[in-house]
Amino acid sequence: MRAIAAELGVDPSAVNYHVADRETLLELVAADVVLSQIEDTRLPDSADWRAAIRVFADRLRAGVILSGSHSPYFRFPAGGAPRALTIVDEVLERLTGAGLCADEAIRALTAVNQITFAAAREAVLTQNGGRHPQLDEMQRAIDDLQPDELPGARAVIAHWAPESDEQFAYNIDLLIAGIESRLAGDPS
Repeated sequence: MRAIAAELGVDPSAVNYHVADRETLLELVAADVVLSQIEDTRLPDSADWRAAIRVFADRLRAGVILSGSHSPYFRFPAGGAPRALTIVDEVLERLTGAGLCADEAIRALTAVNQITFAAAREAVLTQNGGRHPQLDEMQRAIDDLQPDELPGARAVIAHWAPESDEQFAYNIDLLIAGIESRLAGDPS
């Protein structure tokens, strides 16, 4: 807090007046970074619901990754960040326009949000060339086995990249395929 006050050229009590504690400060920093990535995003009129989901997910993931180590602190600030929520309305309109009922459209967007935050946090874990913390543990478990044991698990570990753009795109494609299935009348 003192460092911020010094950077701003104000008395530390002025910062403390507006920001109660370190936790709140980290929340504000994370919110600023994440929301700056999505608040001015507008979908082209020609974008269907699939494109809308991809644009929203890509921008949100980029914001969470950009916030880096602050990402666990991300919370929508008081006031709800209405400009940032405009894209949520746009995506929901595209989903309901495609034929989903409002409840299913909300569930679909919630799934997009969950997939996106999980993927972004996986990417944050491995930023700057770091290794995923679970990878070493999984590798140690496999190393204690005979070479011919658990070939499937070995293949997963060898190709483990939950933070990758390719995995994220696959996750979103899988969700879109599920929504397409629902729209085609298959509720399973």
